[in-house]
Amino acid sequence: MRDEPSAAAGSDGPFVIAVAAVFALAIGFAIGFLTSFTHALLMPWGIVCGAVLISAAAAGFRLIFESRTIGGAAGLGAFLGVGAATFTGAGGRVVGFTDPIDLIWLGIPCAVTVLTVVLPVRVGRRRRQKLVGEAGTARANRMTQ
Repeated sequence: MRDEPSAAAGSDGPFVIAVAAVFALAIGFAIGFLTSFTHALLMPWGIVCGAVLISAAAAGFRLIFESRTIGGAAGLGAFLGVGAATFTGAGGRVVGFTDPIDLIWLGIPCAVTVLTVVLPVRVGRRRRQKLVGEAGTARANRMTQ
């Protein structure tokens, strides 16, 4: 019986990429939507923390799965979450198009998505061993032979 290769081994099939992209899209949407409220309430620090969270989510999915699709899905989800906060609700809008800070906040997920998809990721063998561990790397090497 063969062990299935891990996601960090870089041998993701189309089904794994599709499921992970849907998951990344949902996580990105939640992060974008929730950080829109913190951006509105804690003006200078809310936007900084939100940008860090969105960047960490998109880059994390990109690094773990080594797929531009999944990292881009996380960034797209964040953009859609911020966009959902622009609709008028019972208490008014959280993000509007009148304040320059709001326009910057709307542009952050776009910039993060573009950078996540465009920039290459190069994880060497030593770095992968640190991330996955000796046992995971040895198993992944056996699978590729």
